[in-house]
Amino acid sequence: MCGIAGMLDHSGDPISYDNINNMINMLNHRGPDGEGVFINETFKIGLGHKRLSIIDLSENASQPMTISDRYTITFNGEIYNYIEIKKILIKYGFNFYSDSDTEVLINSYIKWGVNCLNYFDGMFSFAIWDNKKNELFCARDRFGEKPFFYTKYNSKFIFASEIKAIAATGIPVTPCYKSILNYLLYGTIRNPNKAKNSSTFYENIIELEPAHYLLIKNTGDISDPIKYWDLDVNKKTKLNFEDCLDKFDHLLYESTQRRLRSDVSVGSSLSGGLDSSTIVYNINKIRDNNHSQTTFSARFKGSSVDEGRYMNAVIESLPNIKAHFGWYDYDLITNNIDKVFDCQEGPFGSPSILVQNEIMKLARKENVKVLLDGQGADEYLGGYHYFKRYFYIDAISKLKISNIKDPIIDSKLNTISALLSMTSDLFCPNLKHHLRKKKIKKKCKSINNDFIESFYDVDDYPFRVRKNIDQWLYDSTLKTGLRELLRYADRNSMNNSIEVRLPFLYHELVEFVFSIPNSYKFHQGWTKYILRKSIDNKLPDSITWRKDKIGYAPPTNDWLSNFEVKNMIKESQEYLKKNNIIESVIETQNWNYLMIHRLLEHKYI
Repeated sequence: MCGIAGMLDHSGDPISYDNINNMINMLNHRGPDGEGVFINETFKIGLGHKRLSIIDLSENASQPMTISDRYTITFNGEIYNYIEIKKILIKYGFNFYSDSDTEVLINSYIKWGVNCLNYFDGMFSFAIWDNKKNELFCARDRFGEKPFFYTKYNSKFIFASEIKAIAATGIPVTPCYKSILNYLLYGTIRNPNKAKNSSTFYENIIELEPAHYLLIKNTGDISDPIKYWDLDVNKKTKLNFEDCLDKFDHLLYESTQRRLRSDVSVGSSLSGGLDSSTIVYNINKIRDNNHSQTTFSARFKGSSVDEGRYMNAVIESLPNIKAHFGWYDYDLITNNIDKVFDCQEGPFGSPSILVQNEIMKLARKENVKVLLDGQGADEYLGGYHYFKRYFYIDAISKLKISNIKDPIIDSKLNTISALLSMTSDLFCPNLKHHLRKKKIKKKCKSINNDFIESFYDVDDYPFRVRKNIDQWLYDSTLKTGLRELLRYADRNSMNNSIEVRLPFLYHELVEFVFSIPNSYKFHQGWTKYILRKSIDNKLPDSITWRKDKIGYAPPTNDWLSNFEVKNMIKESQEYLKKNNIIESVIETQNWNYLMIHRLLEHKYI
């Protein structure tokens, strides 16, 4: 896990060491264990790297790494199945001089070209320079666990793990007011319908989409982002439930086992929910309960959202758990919001992101460098409660009632099915759009009319109609929701020089879950049914068959009602009114005002 940066210039102006060094100096938090800069002999390409040593701690694994005096890589992330790929490459005659996954990655590219991406189980963003072809190959992992930002400025292609490193080159980084308006209107961090040139909150700073790669020529020609992987929601397995359960168990176990590969200490996050508890259980199983496991959890004294009783139920049910708790209150907002905004480089959804940053800080204090986490399961297993509604609407709309003889019953069922199809927010774009339009109209009253007129674009409407539950799960996994959560986790973890690994985001596991019948995910009112069955009788029933869902959610309403926080929101409103973004200052708990205020005063601008 590291920080990467680079610059390619086709104008004739040489790239200097200082150019690249200025960029990677902004990424010290992502890699405090080492650094490196590569400039080719023509001074057209420069690559930089900040290293967080996780696998092969020796200098042999340092980056940028060059092979055969032709290929040079700067790489952020982990290839979890590097051992298996290495064995294949050795059979093809490749030699290795380190035990790193970096060397496996670059040799995979030498062997298979861009198709190497199909071999990787991992989280990654990287750039490989081919000194013979004068070509830069840039890629990002399937789900977007690792970031990759880029821009083209005059004759330069510039990329980095974080926007602050791009800003360090001296190019102007200014706020994108269209993104700000969309955030105030729709509450969206990004527009999933504009993936080709994914915008950010900064003008001309583009985020490479997950599961995409770029090719950049020395001439300055940049390919359109090319998609190398996708989920097929129409591909369905014929396995029965028991066989599906066995395969699910196997894939999750394999994923967790690979994500424990490390030459430094590994711990886990424990929220008290089903997903993180399952990861903690599997780690103990893989280690045969013989090695202690360190967990990190957030607590909120006297709050109804405190999950201490669930955390303790897991801890007490398993041997050798060394539990660490952090206790948090509203002062995280007053004391830390600016620091966390700086590391996130843009608006984030709620104070829960401040809590997550503290958990990473706690892990670092205990000298744990890698954390496994349960993130990702809710999105494709249907863990959020609203998915149940969509599942049942979907199921009812597909009722086969041709065998019913009673014409009255037949008529009633057909009517119910038709009404659900027409009026549900799952199937009816007109109703859904109408309801959102009313909500947006209400929000427009608080936004300055001139600001709306200047930056509103009807094509920026970020929502689409999902025709069935599979499309809801697909969008939640690859388009919205998870995308933002992964950004939060990457920035908070790397802000504290911690690597986060997510066993539920093994692509073969996700592909398999999408292939199973939805009735294996939603069963008799239970969400994530196959996961619950896989852990049944292994964890306490209070965890396995828990109905409520909280996660790392702090008592947000209480915190935003605090006098100091309310004053902060009022101060943000006054700033936005002065800058002609909102019309008036009112008493509110609107978190978004705090975010936009900080965006516009950010130090890059």
